[in-house]
Amino acid sequence: MIDQNYICDKIDTLLIKLIIQIMKLDSRLLGNDRKMCGTTMGGIFDIFFGSNKPRVTGKEYKKAKNEMFSQGFSKRERAKVDEIFAPDYDMPTTTSHPRGLENAEIDARIKWMRENKSKHGLSDHRIDEIEQDLKKRV
Repeated sequence: MIDQNYICDKIDTLLIKLIIQIMKLDSRLLGNDRKMCGTTMGGIFDIFFGSNKPRVTGKEYKKAKNEMFSQGFSKRERAKVDEIFAPDYDMPTTTSHPRGLENAEIDARIKWMRENKSKHGLSDHRIDEIEQDLKKRV
């Protein structure tokens, strides 16, 4: 039976080779147009290798959940928070694809929570607490 990490490492190696070939074939990316080069290649590397932006990791998310418990969040409220935020931590992680939430993702989910209170039932005060807990862990 083949090890999953072995397969992921092989895929990563092949993707690196593919990106190098794309860069060689498309001389525009390596030309003088720095803005295009930086934007395009930054986007490609983020897609294949993940972003180096700060993020709330699974370990930090567990700490935030513990803090929510100490702040008096009910079991139902914590379950609703998990429905919104936890799927990003349940996925397996590889060295080239870190799991977690970046600031922009947290902002988007908090915005959704504020606009859809009827779907989760959390108050503005609770949403503020969730936002504070997660933002300080980025």
